[in-house]
Parts: sequence; structure tokens; C-alpha cells
Amino acid sequence: MGCALSDAAIVGLTVAVMGASADIFGRVLPPPYKIAGEPATRQNIDAVRRSCAQAAPVVLAIGVGASLLAKSPLPAVGAVAIMAWLWWQYETAAQHDVPTASPSAPASRRWT
Repeated sequence: MGCALSDAAIVGLTVAVMGASADIFGRVLPPPYKIAGEPATRQNIDAVRRSCAQAAPVVLAIGVGASLLAKSPLPAVGAVAIMAWLWWQYETAAQHDVPTASPSAPASRRWT
């Protein structure tokens, strides 16, 4: 059996996995500020969601593979954390001016 990696190596591998995960999202999608500059139509929002869904399995595979290599869950946890944060960033950027149906929302953001 192979020897387990040191704590520093596991942390380093986790940081590398998180960087690779962000790179994957960056290659699949344009930057969030460019997405926020586009009209928030259903078509654009769905395109962002599809692209995030395409990046997610690759990020998860990298995280799980690194966790198996490190014999630690930390790389997979880091991959899931950065994926969730990036997905939230892109989702927020895509919906920057989508009105809500909430009666408490300002009048400029209600469905008309």
C-alpha cells in the first residue's frame, strides 16, 4: 500500500483542485461581469445553467480523483465548495434584472 500524503500535501492538492475547478468554469462560461451585461432573458439564464451543469461533472470527477489519491475527503470538499460558489456567482449574474413575483419586491422588480 502507498503511504498517505502529509497534511501540507493534502492542502496543496486541495488548492490545486479548487484552482482547476475555477479554470474549468472559466473555460465553459464567460466572466460573470459579461453575463451580467447581457439581458436577463430566460434563454440566457437557461444557457448559463446548462453550462454550469456541463462543468459540474468534470469538477466533481477531479475532486473525487484527488480525494482518492490523497486518501482524504478534503480535495472533494474543496471542489464542491468552489463549484457551489461559482455556480451561485454565475446564477446571480445571469438573473441580475429578472423581476420577482414577490409583493414585497420594489415595483421596478415585480412581474408586470
